[in-house]
Amino acid sequence: LRPFKGLSTEAFEKDFQINVTGAINSLKAVLSRLSASGNASVVFFSTVAVQTGMPFHSSVAASKGALEGLTRSLAAEFAPKIRVNAICPGTIKGDRMVRVIRDKSKFLKISKKKIEKEFISMASMNCWIYEEDIGKTCSFLMSDDAERVSGQIIAVDGNAIRLD
Repeated sequence: LRPFKGLSTEAFEKDFQINVTGAINSLKAVLSRLSASGNASVVFFSTVAVQTGMPFHSSVAASKGALEGLTRSLAAEFAPKIRVNAICPGTIKGDRMVRVIRDKSKFLKISKKKIEKEFISMASMNCWIYEEDIGKTCSFLMSDDAERVSGQIIAVDGNAIRLD
């Protein structure tokens, strides 16, 4: 994650290759087997940065936005034999976040607890997202319980609809 002005065109192309071309190549490698199953499910991974806009996310958000478009297009094209969805994780409490909090604390010279509170407050449910939350959503989308769910971009980010 870097500011836009610090990103080369090559960095954007690399993110696109990883996130979009990688997904396309993986799917092409197994498409005939998915088609033969009659009830297959594909789950891609995006980021909430596509819909919310986050600083220093321009390259990854651009490529993941393309992946979301691919998700919807393939869901329409492959229906009803193959379901295609995407999960958009929010801020996940894990090793990477520990480093982000540590670095931000050093840079801004404020406590790690204050930074953690800031991240948690970005979600209306005031909670962290954990890898298990993403895994549970993926398990649901891959299961027969989600047999009528396709073409969806599902945020797992701790945000609830507020009716204030």
